[in-house]
Amino acid sequence: MYKYLPRYLSDWQSFLVALVYSLLVLTLVFKAGNYLKKYPFLTRASFWILGLGFFGISLIINLNIDGQNLNIDRWSALEAGIKAILEGSYPYSAVDHLGGYTSNLPGLFIVGMPFYFLGDVGYLQSFTFLLTLILIFKKIASAEVRLIALLLLICSFWYVYEVVVKSDLISNTLLLIFLSGWQFQSRFKDLGFVTGLLVALVLSTRLVYTIPLILYVFKPFLAQGINQKARFCFGVGVGLILLGILAFIHTPSWEVFLEYNPFALQNRQLPFVLSVLLVLIAFPVAFRIERFEQFVRASAVLCALSVTLSLLGYLIQFGFTQTIDQSIFDLTYFNIFTPFVWLYLVLQLDHYQKIKATKNPA
Repeated sequence: MYKYLPRYLSDWQSFLVALVYSLLVLTLVFKAGNYLKKYPFLTRASFWILGLGFFGISLIINLNIDGQNLNIDRWSALEAGIKAILEGSYPYSAVDHLGGYTSNLPGLFIVGMPFYFLGDVGYLQSFTFLLTLILIFKKIASAEVRLIALLLLICSFWYVYEVVVKSDLISNTLLLIFLSGWQFQSRFKDLGFVTGLLVALVLSTRLVYTIPLILYVFKPFLAQGINQKARFCFGVGVGLILLGILAFIHTPSWEVFLEYNPFALQNRQLPFVLSVLLVLIAFPVAFRIERFEQFVRASAVLCALSVTLSLLGYLIQFGFTQTIDQSIFDLTYFNIFTPFVWLYLVLQLDHYQKIKATKNPA
């Protein structure tokens, strides 16, 4: 809000919008549940009507916004990389519509490819939104909290911004949350070859997702027998090898690889040393993960530390004006963890509603 609202409104108007928006969010979280309880059928129906309605709106947005006119190239970086792979070229030297290069790991090319064939990689946002509706329905028991969760998501500036600019970052995080949350408890007995392939796919979208994957996998991995451990490791290995071949088989030379590769490009925003430190912290934290809510909270905290400490480094080096106003640091990287924060908030709200219902039965 600080960065973008003053471009269209005066300072006092920007402050007023931010204040009203914050009050509406607080009212939604703390007061709407009691009001919605009076209309249970309408609340349940509204969740699906509103959810499917926003899905339709997201499709319309993708159809009507020309990505070539956008001043953000995350969508075209993904598209350029997929196009290069399909044409048998090296994806990391492909140029997007703003003259930049993709930093996407090969797993994201696989995730985005079906939507490339549909005509717009921006459809990925619409697809992951449908998966998020399913996740909300599965993980949240209270119909009122489901509706609140949906309203919080689609009214959040950080989410709407990503849909409008066809960015894949939030979709990437939501896809990780969906896959990890779908059968969270069964990972203690189903950690086999297929799970290994899925872990390799998610790991090969963004390096920072190593942190939530460790939180998800490490404890159940240690509890497995030797055969299951071997099947899981084999799945991860096969997945990483196949994805590596897909991305790097057409590398023209070692010099080109050193100059244009996703690891160096991602390291510019999230320093490698910081990422390694937080990955090491994730291992002992993983031992304390028993419930899905704990996984979501730990992922939110550690991923937030990764981005926030990186931002602080930029602020110290370049100052506030250059870092924020002149976009030396990409603020959309906060969307690596904002979906975790959103989900943890509504899960806690749902838990509170259960306790309240137990103490005050109808």
